[in-house]
Amino acid sequence: GILRPRARAAHAAGALPETYVEATGATEATDGREGLYFQRHSRLAQHLFAENGLRSFATWRDWYQAPWWLQQGDVMTVLAGTLREVQAVACETHFVETLDGGILALDAFSLPGTGTADDAPVAVLIPGLGGSANGGYVRNMAFSLLHRGFHVLGLNMRGVGAAKLRTPRFASAHRGSTGDLREAVSYIRNTLLPGQSPRKVFAMGWSLGGNIVVNALAEQGPDHHGPAHLDGGVALCATHCLTRTARQYDEHWPMRHLYDPHVLRNLKKMLEPAMPFYRSGPVPSAVAADAVAVDHQRIASATRIRDIDEALIRRMFGYSSVEEYYHQASCSRRLADVTVPLLLISAADDPMTTSWVPLETVRSNEQVILAYTKHGGHIAWHDEKNVRKSHWVEDGVGSFLERLLTWHDGEG
Repeated sequence: GILRPRARAAHAAGALPETYVEATGATEATDGREGLYFQRHSRLAQHLFAENGLRSFATWRDWYQAPWWLQQGDVMTVLAGTLREVQAVACETHFVETLDGGILALDAFSLPGTGTADDAPVAVLIPGLGGSANGGYVRNMAFSLLHRGFHVLGLNMRGVGAAKLRTPRFASAHRGSTGDLREAVSYIRNTLLPGQSPRKVFAMGWSLGGNIVVNALAEQGPDHHGPAHLDGGVALCATHCLTRTARQYDEHWPMRHLYDPHVLRNLKKMLEPAMPFYRSGPVPSAVAADAVAVDHQRIASATRIRDIDEALIRRMFGYSSVEEYYHQASCSRRLADVTVPLLLISAADDPMTTSWVPLETVRSNEQVILAYTKHGGHIAWHDEKNVRKSHWVEDGVGSFLERLLTWHDGEG
């Protein structure tokens, strides 16, 4: 079973949180220890956990506890949508036209009857594959961050929500999608929320959205002041290794017979506006000058998500096979390249991500903090005290982003 490291005394200034997991030489999250993982001497971690900061993550008393009857990943995942109580937030949609003629949709959330300071920081939320910014887990996180004074925008990628496909190009786990995120951030900084002084903008994603966030952060490079710059990120139940996730879809019964069909139905609906493009012949590649032939018949008859990846995604984004796409697009390959603060939250019983996290890379990058829980399922983490809420994860994320407001380049 998943074990907890021996509790330390309450952490003082500069000391490690009691939930910190000491290195044992393991390179993957398979040694069964929940808790916090980060570089032991990380100045970012010292900043985050100073003066009893981030108590949700720092103490076992405040650590995540699952209801006893949801202490199995599939059960919590399947019931999450039914159990979740969705908070009331208002929403105004803004459209972002991309350089290639596509469209993204930014849902600007607000609390009814209240406003947000003009110079407030920004959180951009990206849902998982097949979901939209209208999803309950996105709206609840938005509600929590709005109460903390953030501008909150839900990003609907191509084909998602109001961002109906105008071109043949869809979204992937890496190529194309990271560029779209940068275009959305530039639009936010330059058009939607322009200001005299630079504001901090953070990105947060769930599942495949988390994969996109990590990949985008890794691609930023040293320019921390451009219009598309992100000051930090959060990846919740990220699909760190898409190859492992694909294998799980093949071997795990609930994945193949419950999750796969549900996501596939949503994907097919998103792709409907683009089907005439695919049927009419080759369409422009997203990464090269050549046109590519999309297998529209396989899309129409698809019974697995993998069919969509083979018929459309790997071809449009320049991969020789689905296997190469899964390998190359996995964010674990780029985690070491992230140069701004990043919070990862993963659950050991997550049925989609297989609980695998690259611990060696987490511990080698001083900008990365991992909270690894025993339970939580996929996009769930329902609370023991109120099963209709996910306050633990919402409070932890909000506290992390608030701490980053006083973290400056050059401190780490």
